[in-house]
Amino acid sequence: MTEIELEKDSDRSIATITFNRPKKLNAFTLAMYRSLADAIDDVEQDDSIKVVILRGEGSSFSTGQDLGEVGFMYGFEEPKAGERSRRPSQRRRLAVDKDWARNLSRVAYCSKVTIAEVHGYCLGSGFDIFLACDLSVVAEDAVLGHPGRRLVGPGLGFNTVTWMSKLGPGLAKYLSFTGATITGAEARQHGVTWNCVGATETKAKAQALAETVAHMPADGLVMGKASLNLASDISGVGLGYDYGFIMHTLGTNVRFDEDEFNFFRERRDQGVSAAYHERDRRFEHEPELR
Repeated sequence: MTEIELEKDSDRSIATITFNRPKKLNAFTLAMYRSLADAIDDVEQDDSIKVVILRGEGSSFSTGQDLGEVGFMYGFEEPKAGERSRRPSQRRRLAVDKDWARNLSRVAYCSKVTIAEVHGYCLGSGFDIFLACDLSVVAEDAVLGHPGRRLVGPGLGFNTVTWMSKLGPGLAKYLSFTGATITGAEARQHGVTWNCVGATETKAKAQALAETVAHMPADGLVMGKASLNLASDISGVGLGYDYGFIMHTLGTNVRFDEDEFNFFRERRDQGVSAAYHERDRRFEHEPELR
């Protein structure tokens, strides 16, 4: 079983990329990001494909980066209680984050039209993939956002320009500074998606949307997307992918004061699950988004 699966229906000109790690709610490892980029590259070279649907197997689209991998991908070694660890170098962090950002940008700059089919949780890196897609179909009760902001602060993201352009400054700042989430229905209200359906209808709706797009001429779709991406790049979206990873690297080097929650310390002492729940417990009384 592969964690990124690619299926093609050349007769309908539609490809489907499935995140296939359902027991972990499709939490992404760095290796999965690379496999996703490889799948996009495969589709790019297939002239029979016009549209790509990205979806998650099981109960969720994706919960984002695997929290058990956070930090370790930089070469960080978990110290024993009472011991001090040596921080990974900035050059190592930059190299990893640059690779990560470039793999994400492959989704945004795929020459084929991309559709995110979202149900369940769409968080963290999963939310970034959702925002990188051209179109989306989102379940009304889906949960979207980036609670990872609560680990080290708003500078965690790879492409703040995409957040600002697709969410709007107000919602982008709200989700960044609080780590709060919104439902699929709220995403529709704020214009983040135009296709919001019942939880059992996302697959059928995504297929119908893909078929509608696939009726367009192939050259028209490719040139149209290139034109739209050019317009986005004029506003800085491309530079966000090219250099946004620098802010992520800076965020990974944040210093926690003694009275502040330190996820990495809690993960060391209590394990990933306990640290995750403790991170969000402090935000239980967050204000509702109106």
